[in-house]
Amino acid sequence: MTLDFGDPHISREKHAQLVHDPKSMRYFLQTGDARNLTYLGEEVVLNPVQLTGREIIMVGGTKLMFVPFCGPDFGWS
Repeated sequence: MTLDFGDPHISREKHAQLVHDPKSMRYFLQTGDARNLTYLGEEVVLNPVQLTGREIIMVGGTKLMFVPFCGPDFGWS
C-alpha cells in the first residue's frame, strides 16, 4: 500500500515495509529500497524491528503511530 501525505521526502516506491507474520501474529518494520531513512522513535531502522503497538514511525517528515488491530491474543479469523 502506498501512503501519500503530500510529503516529498517519502519515497513512492518501498520507503519502508510493515510485515505481518500470520503464524506468530507479530508485526515487523523494515527499511525499504528508498534513499531516505525510516525511524522508529529516534532510532534509524536498518534491520527488521518487531512492533507491539503505539510506536511512532517517521518516514520523510511524516510521523505515524502503529496501532495493530490483531496480535498474539486476538485475530479476525
